[in-house]
Amino acid sequence: MSAICENRPLQYADLYCRDEDREIIGTIIRTAEKGNIDLLWKRKALDALGEKIMPVHPYKFLSAILLDPDLKTCLKNIFNEFFPFKKNGFLGGVKKGMEREYANLDTYVNEFATEMGTTAQKIRPLIQAKDWNALVCHLLETDSGRKR
Repeated sequence: MSAICENRPLQYADLYCRDEDREIIGTIIRTAEKGNIDLLWKRKALDALGEKIMPVHPYKFLSAILLDPDLKTCLKNIFNEFFPFKKNGFLGGVKKGMEREYANLDTYVNEFATEMGTTAQKIRPLIQAKDWNALVCHLLETDSGRKR
């Protein structure tokens, strides 16, 4: 019987995120990090890019950023900005994806934690509390910035 007919979850490595999705994620993060007031005019285009990556699993979205040292630095800069509108925009997207996949997040938490250089014991309570800010802040502090 094929895996499609068996009712079992995908393997972590098979969660949805294509190379094109990673490129779009990079464009969004770099644009947000470099932008200022001009982001108001770019919002429609950024929202359209965000819609293109909606099928990406939120763990794969975060790993696409955090495993790329340049994107991880961009995200750190976004989180360290005095005005929180970029950070809040980013967290809004994370929240949307995490809530969409919430029922299966624990299925993959061990593999995700290992990939991010942390443990499931450290991130599971953050995920269960839906504290996406604390989760991302924790992940930004881990040693996960190795280039693919």
